[in-house]
Amino acid sequence: MIRHSLRSTCLVVLLALSANAGEFSDLFAVAVATTNPALKIELYTKALGAWSPTEGAENKAIIYNNRAMAYDDLERQDAALADMNAALALTPDDAGRLLNRGGILHGLMRYDAALADLDRSVSLDPSNANAYHNRGMVYAELRRRDEAMKEFNKALELNPHLAKTYNSR
Repeated sequence: MIRHSLRSTCLVVLLALSANAGEFSDLFAVAVATTNPALKIELYTKALGAWSPTEGAENKAIIYNNRAMAYDDLERQDAALADMNAALALTPDDAGRLLNRGGILHGLMRYDAALADLDRSVSLDPSNANAYHNRGMVYAELRRRDEAMKEFNKALELNPHLAKTYNSR
């Protein structure tokens, strides 16, 4: 049973990577389904090549966002940042993408820029506990402990099950 499922998955991936593939939605679906970051990058790149204006700017932004996260998984932060910038150029008021770029900027130790994105993310979606958590992490890096604790406490107020925040306090 597992072998059949694995073979089916491999067949779908091979079909998506073949020269005959090109349908944006098919490539996107396979990229989302795979767990391999390098393969995700390849599939999202092909999906961008297959994208047309009829797919909509939001879908293109999703591809850039998802590919950025795959680059980030491979610790290729410069490529991740470039893709997140492209996603935000298409959807500048997306709180989730601002949160993601804030995380990438934090990883690049660009703390002021990370805080700017996280501040904007919180202003657009004040109910997102992860934005407060990430802002707390940046404050902690800057040794601004009181501000970090305030952010961690707010994150836990919004989501008491956010284990990473307990570990950060």
